[in-house]
Amino acid sequence: MTILACVRGTMGSHNYYTATVNARDLTQISRPANQLDKWATFSIEERFQRELNIKRVKEHIAPYLAKNKDRFFGSLIILVYKPKIFEFEAFTEFVKVKLPLPYRGPSDRIGFLSIDGGELILLDGQHRYAAISDIIKGDYLSSGGEGEEAHNIANDDIPVLFIDFQSSETTRRVFNTLNRYAKQMGKNDNLIISEDDGYAISSRKITDTEGPFGNNDKFINWKNNTISSGSTQLTTLNTIYEICKDILKVEGFQLFEDIQTRPSDSALNEGYEILHHWWELALRKVDVYSKGLNNPRTLPKNRKETCQSALLLKPLGQVAAFKAVAKAKHRGGDLELLFNALNDVDLSLTNDLWLNVITKAGGKILNGKDGVELCSDIISYLIHPESFDKKSLDKLNERIAKMKALDEFDLSKIKRNKETTLPEQLDIEMFIN
Repeated sequence: MTILACVRGTMGSHNYYTATVNARDLTQISRPANQLDKWATFSIEERFQRELNIKRVKEHIAPYLAKNKDRFFGSLIILVYKPKIFEFEAFTEFVKVKLPLPYRGPSDRIGFLSIDGGELILLDGQHRYAAISDIIKGDYLSSGGEGEEAHNIANDDIPVLFIDFQSSETTRRVFNTLNRYAKQMGKNDNLIISEDDGYAISSRKITDTEGPFGNNDKFINWKNNTISSGSTQLTTLNTIYEICKDILKVEGFQLFEDIQTRPSDSALNEGYEILHHWWELALRKVDVYSKGLNNPRTLPKNRKETCQSALLLKPLGQVAAFKAVAKAKHRGGDLELLFNALNDVDLSLTNDLWLNVITKAGGKILNGKDGVELCSDIISYLIHPESFDKKSLDKLNERIAKMKALDEFDLSKIKRNKETTLPEQLDIEMFIN
């Protein structure tokens, strides 16, 4: 028999009981629904729990628990399925003490829950449960997982909410409600509150008043990952985050790779100094950025499809441009000169060079990693062509031709010239046999 100190509550037709259970005990007395002996014989309607996402358990939740001394999560919900005994006894029922008046009402809800027989089934929290179980059994460490906290997990007190089984229909309704109305945090929300991901911490600091944006955090879209055509915002927090990862990668800085464990203060300072230098140069040397920070009203105009700098004011275009600078710097380019060179590249959305690479008909942006990577390689060549030998340029031309469905392409014919626009120079037909 399992006896737990708990607090009783009622919501709608359900009585529930909130308790804490030792992590090791939890893995011994309960299990996910798909491990029930009767699971295979249940109808689709009775299988009221989702299948387990093993990748999520092993790559995200288990490492978080094993590496963080500050680990924490909300209550698991356990369904007590057809028990022999499922009884709650209030503390006041067997301890005859006259309590002060303010305590008498609440004390009726504090007591002990006795459970014997039946099955304790994870109704909500099966992935957290699986991660705890893997760590305690040693599967996580034996498969190459790391974390100095792994050996302490078994002693954690896990918050658990117990409800009794009424019917499959009622249980399914509870489970469906939990998943329908439980909304995962968006990526931007995670970036805003994360205190473990060094990239996120540094990205936020970039937008601080002491960062390269100064007091201009109004130029950052904190809520989502898009910028409307008429917006006076320059970029998004997620874009800054992705760019920061590319910057630190090319600089050989790897202390933020474990995004589930907070880096040391010295590592955070070192990473931030690198990022601050890059962003300060970009915001000062790239004309559309420096002008936009001084006069936000120029941003919507410069974001128009026909404007030479349009891609530099689109989130994916910004990622591609910074990737291009990072690649060129890796091949020996001077960072300040590379940012300055972006001013001479025709990055208008109507430039046929970008069609089917990062734009589609009508000048709309194409989503896709392959397009962003190819776009960054093209820009990298345009701002630092001397770093491309014949072999690497031929390979790049082949990729462009394939993406554009052309027989061949010659990027060397595209000149970086601020005085004339590339759409007038570029004739796609000249590349077709």
